[in-house]
Amino acid sequence: MGIRDIPADYDGFAELMDAYERDTYAFDPRSRAVADATLDLFVGFYPRPLRPAMRRFSIALLDDHLRETFGYPRPPRLVTALAHGSLVARGRIVRFLPPRRRPAFLRDTHRIRSYPGGFMIERLGTFPATMPQDGSSPRG
Repeated sequence: MGIRDIPADYDGFAELMDAYERDTYAFDPRSRAVADATLDLFVGFYPRPLRPAMRRFSIALLDDHLRETFGYPRPPRLVTALAHGSLVARGRIVRFLPPRRRPAFLRDTHRIRSYPGGFMIERLGTFPATMPQDGSSPRG
């Protein structure tokens, strides 16, 4: 790939990535639209009354420069502290739980609404619309 000057340690790599993000990330409405859609998908797993709070929680977990790039408002320090602290607390609790006896697969949960019959990798993505032979709409 021709990548040069790759840092040898984690701290060096983290600084390289942070510098790259600072130098190259810029607001774009299309990127914001993708970020909003991703957040909507994520919060859709929660009951409707919790969704606004989960959205704020998710934004509070973003690094400042990434949050600014998407044009999200800066959350209050208390919200950011609670978001990060809740993940730390969860980790400390989960550490004491017994290991799972069987793996938990996302596809087995009733909350997943996409691809109920499965999917084929080669059919995922965006493709040019083609006009059906009968003249109906390409989207059905």
